[in-house]
Amino acid sequence: MRFLMELCEKSGAEVSGSDERLGGHDESNVIDVDLVVYSLAISPDNPELKEARARGIPVLSRAQFLGEIAKNYDTVIAVAGTHGKTTTTAMLWEIFEFAHPTVHIGGRYKGKNGQVGESKIFITEACEYRRAFLSLAPDIAVVLNVDHDHVDCYPTPLDAQKAFLEFEQNAGVTLKNLQFDLQKNQGTYREICDTNRVIDHADSNYCAKNIRHENGCYSFDFCVSEHAVGRIELSVRGIHNAQNALYAAATAYHYGVDFQRIKSGLKSFVGVSGRLEFLGLKNGKAIYTDYAHHPSEIAACNAALKECGYKRIMAVFEPHTYSRTKAFFASSSQALGGFDSVAILPVFAARERGDDELAKSLSQAVYKITRGFFVSDSETLFEKIKNEDCDAVVFMGAGKSDALAKSFFSDK
Repeated sequence: MRFLMELCEKSGAEVSGSDERLGGHDESNVIDVDLVVYSLAISPDNPELKEARARGIPVLSRAQFLGEIAKNYDTVIAVAGTHGKTTTTAMLWEIFEFAHPTVHIGGRYKGKNGQVGESKIFITEACEYRRAFLSLAPDIAVVLNVDHDHVDCYPTPLDAQKAFLEFEQNAGVTLKNLQFDLQKNQGTYREICDTNRVIDHADSNYCAKNIRHENGCYSFDFCVSEHAVGRIELSVRGIHNAQNALYAAATAYHYGVDFQRIKSGLKSFVGVSGRLEFLGLKNGKAIYTDYAHHPSEIAACNAALKECGYKRIMAVFEPHTYSRTKAFFASSSQALGGFDSVAILPVFAARERGDDELAKSLSQAVYKITRGFFVSDSETLFEKIKNEDCDAVVFMGAGKSDALAKSFFSDK
């Protein structure tokens, strides 16, 4: 919302806002306004929404408003996927920087949530939560992967797949299923919509070959129709980031960006804040923070750290919402079992309600595989980390874990 506010202000609009943590919500906030934009996290009975509707003031969700903004651009590139969309969007931001695009991402890159550009190019992350991305009609859509997530709005994997296919139908061109020789992209699907043009490996053969890594940072030959255009080297770790880079390179190449710009942009990419972010050394241990909260992401984080050469890795995991924790209980415990020790924190409830019993049960399930335990307070957690026999610690989650990691790192 902060970036959308900035975009509107730079367009000459007068913008105000309210937040539950900063003064709360009140009916008086919508008096004398022309439009109300709300987050999908807001309850339908929110007093400001109710007052706006009673007054006949137009009301748009954040997703709908983003879709309206996108209509003002000549070229819209939207990046979707259960995993990796923030990172891939930021990679495109770095590649396209020469063209001064407007960029919107769901995280922070180089301290910003995006930029208001000077050109008619709009690059945006396309979030699938509550089908928000269906408000977009991009010229180029990117579908990185489709995995079952957001179980509160996608009860089954098929529900998620149908939503992504509808997203494709809204696009001019879609890039998906790109060939990554070393590892198949789990969770992808191969249905092709009849109503739009889809570029996948069968059509274009955008692919990565001769894939190697040094200390976890990957390089590969970027190939088009079996022809190696050039070699891409990354400064960020993990095979999942190499896969993201393949999609970013293919998208930019399809648009017409010179390969040398693609190569230099990806080499310059330093990673999104909180995505396998190295905070530094503390008590002789490398401290990382990562957004991983889905089993696939947990496993990818573990694999990336092991490729860095760490022998013993401790995970601090904050389960994200009760519904997701219940739905992925078995797969989460298996993924966490790949670490040498795991501290399970209370569930980050977000919009849900519950108690600590589910997190305690998860720690017990993890304990059957590796050394897992439940910790409810930061003081105890910090003491356990200091005494742990390991060479790396990663804080994982999409709630408070990032702040907790930085608190531990700065703690004296």
